[in-house]
Amino acid sequence: MKVGITNTDTGRLAAWAKAGWETIRIFDFALGSQALYIEKSFHKWRRHIMGVPDLLGKLDVGRLGGWTETFDENLLQVNEVIAQLNLLAGHAFGSAGQARTVE
Repeated sequence: MKVGITNTDTGRLAAWAKAGWETIRIFDFALGSQALYIEKSFHKWRRHIMGVPDLLGKLDVGRLGGWTETFDENLLQVNEVIAQLNLLAGHAFGSAGQARTVE
């Protein structure tokens, strides 16, 4: 599983999809700094509170990057991830972080 930030018009999501990854949820933020704050807060929680380490290394993802944002989905379930992201976004920005499910 991976939790990361990107601008949606960069092609990065498509590149991850081509590599076999599936987008589950997209959060839209008014400012990139808000998305960065949520991402950093989530990974701090994941690593230090939940004890879930990074899964992949630099060589595993190559030019895609973002290996430090990957983790074993057997150690943290999708519903736990989404709940924590919703909690962080709600506490930090109220309605500024709007989530939408990808169809």
